[in-house]
Amino acid sequence: MTFDHDCLPEDAAQAELHRLLAAHPDLPPLVGQWSRSLCLTVLALASFFCGGLILQSAADGAAMHTVGFALVIMSVLLGLAAWFRSEAEAEPRATRATIKADYVEASNSDLAWLNTITAQYPAVASSVQAWLRDGKVIRQRDLRAVRALTVRHEPVVQRQQLLHQLRDGDRAHVGEPS
Repeated sequence: MTFDHDCLPEDAAQAELHRLLAAHPDLPPLVGQWSRSLCLTVLALASFFCGGLILQSAADGAAMHTVGFALVIMSVLLGLAAWFRSEAEAEPRATRATIKADYVEASNSDLAWLNTITAQYPAVASSVQAWLRDGKVIRQRDLRAVRALTVRHEPVVQRQQLLHQLRDGDRAHVGEPS
């Protein structure tokens, strides 16, 4: 088993974080703290309200009915645009949050878990010791790489142990029903 994940030094980690965040720009607010989707929603509600008032107050004027219907139709279109825009604003925010979470330093509980894993996997232990010798900070992205290795490797080890027990005839530990 080999483990060849490269833990980034502090400056390289910050540069990679900034590069990834630049690839997923955040959408700035349009007016004050209002997002574009909120502005479109307010415009949709205002045009629907105005269109409803015009339709209700217009006696028999065909021109006023046309204006009222146009405002109501415009409000529906603005509402759809607001919904699509809110979806477009939510995706980069979630992506940016995921990227930032990958570059957060490992917590104490994560380091305790890593300590137990290094006792079981010598390849991980040597990599972690090299990272710490070089003064690198262990981040969530590094822990994710270790988790990926253990998830891939655990079933293989368990299968080898079961096959070894079956070969030796040690049925007490195989899990045979009594």
